Amino acid sequence: MYFEYIKNSEPLDNATGWVVGTKIGQAKDRGEMMFTYYYANKEADAMLGMLTDSDFGGGGSNARGHRLHFTYGMSKTWAIGAQYFINEVDLASGSKSDYNRLMIDMQWKWK
Repeated sequence: MYFEYIKNSEPLDNATGWVVGTKIGQAKDRGEMMFTYYYANKEADAMLGMLTDSDFGGGGSNARGHRLHFTYGMSKTWAIGAQYFINEVDLASGSKSDYNRLMIDMQWKWK
């Protein structure tokens, strides 16, 4: 399990962000699986947007929601996985909207 917290001391509003999550397993060999989950709340002025996760909420800050990630090891060098983001964006403007993204990927390691 993990927890991260950030507070920008300059702005008066929308200046905090936090993430809480867990990771179970590792997909380093054939048949192994990894599952990761986190919930994040990144207020608009909490952090420099260009340095945040570019997939969560479409990138930047001013978003909150869930990230689910599953990976399955096909061999020592190859794995397949999927990530699903269930987020709300544009929170500070008052016109929040839903942002959902599914990503499917393959990972290959050179040995």
